[in-house]
Amino acid sequence: MQVSATVYSQQKFTLSIKQTEVSSILTKIQKQSDYRFFYNYSSIKKLGKINLDVKDATIDQILNTIIDNKLSYKMADDHVVIISNQDDANKQAIIKGKVVDKTGEPLIGVSVKLQGTNVGITTDINGNFTINAPDDGVLELTYIGYAKKIVPIAGNKGLTITMDALPSALNEVVVVGYGTSKKIDITGSVASVKGADLQNLPVSSAAQALDGRASGVSIVRNDGSPGAAPSIRIRGTGTLNDANPLIVIDGVPTSDPDALSDLNPNDIASVDILKDASSSAIYGTRAANGVVLVTTKKGTYNQKLSTAVNFYNGFSNSTKYISLLTAPQLYQLKKRALY
Repeated sequence: MQVSATVYSQQKFTLSIKQTEVSSILTKIQKQSDYRFFYNYSSIKKLGKINLDVKDATIDQILNTIIDNKLSYKMADDHVVIISNQDDANKQAIIKGKVVDKTGEPLIGVSVKLQGTNVGITTDINGNFTINAPDDGVLELTYIGYAKKIVPIAGNKGLTITMDALPSALNEVVVVGYGTSKKIDITGSVASVKGADLQNLPVSSAAQALDGRASGVSIVRNDGSPGAAPSIRIRGTGTLNDANPLIVIDGVPTSDPDALSDLNPNDIASVDILKDASSSAIYGTRAANGVVLVTTKKGTYNQKLSTAVNFYNGFSNSTKYISLLTAPQLYQLKKRALY
């Protein structure tokens, strides 16, 4: 591609392109010139892949060649805006709708997106949404814990959409210490971290590896000493004298708050954190500040022999020592200050 002249209306281009999307052609022109293009990607994508072979052509000649009669453009110096013609614009309509579950309760914060575009919105506190979309458009709805919903507009200006909950997330069995319950029936708050998320991290203890990986759990660094064990706080400070949670490693409770410092993060299979008072039904008052359940990796009878080596090394050196006064010098300094 060649670009000549410095005045926008006189810039000439020589292009020979085969089976290329219009958006890619505009990007190439934009990189090699001062022109900046603004357009709706979905409208440009409908043009498909085209062939372009021009020599010493102006930007007007190129645009008239690559866009069809459904699109038009406006220029202001080096800014080119490609817009849909009025016929297409009339097809856009304001679509209103409401998203509910199977019981009819509104769902808050559901993501409603016009399929194939970046146009989207979320439902309000009453489950309602309003979006500008074509009559033949398709809406795509997503929500955590619910199956994705695809809804054709088909000319409807008012929609009521029912989303289905994912049964797999509610039928999981969770061990609660004094029996088993379905996840949907658990009233306590449990956070789980997989061992794979803690491996090969540049940390000196397993407690540091938990930082930022479980909601409501804070890892507090008490000081900057190398190798110092951090403090674990579950949902803030529960008691004044001792706010450390109970740590249970492979079913064995320990009263040592630094027990995780002696545990290799690569040896952990999973970490479950009990974050509310229901954990006291298992461990009593020791669980007042929460419980950290650690399960380490174990071998199996038919498992093939394998060896894994993990090495982590660190160093600590003072970068600068501050010159201090000796005892006689300090005495003379204070004596001068007082007298």
